Amino acid sequence: MSEKRAREESAADTDSEAAGGEEGGATAPGPCLAALFSSLATVAAEKLQSEAKFLADKRRMKKERDELVALALEDPGGRRQAEHQVRALQLELDSAQQAAARGMHQLQEQSITEMRA
Repeated sequence: MSEKRAREESAADTDSEAAGGEEGGATAPGPCLAALFSSLATVAAEKLQSEAKFLADKRRMKKERDELVALALEDPGGRRQAEHQVRALQLELDSAQQAAARGMHQLQEQSITEMRA
């Protein structure tokens, strides 16, 4: 819409300047003004295209995010399996820490026994 309005204003300005230029005998800046309005219309059109692309990208990314959230909520089995794996790894880690602590305790006792002997 802005482009159409700019063209109409450009045409109206050019017409009025041309009419005024003929009566006053002065040279009208019609061609220069028309070129400026044409450039303005081009920039406005590019701006509208950029905004439309931005909004389309924003909608696409929101849709992808919503799909991922829905997938995560719909697949409780996958989440449960991951939680089970985390618990199993935590138990394995706890077991390894206890074994390491027992080994350190045995080494300390052995060192004390050797020092007394």
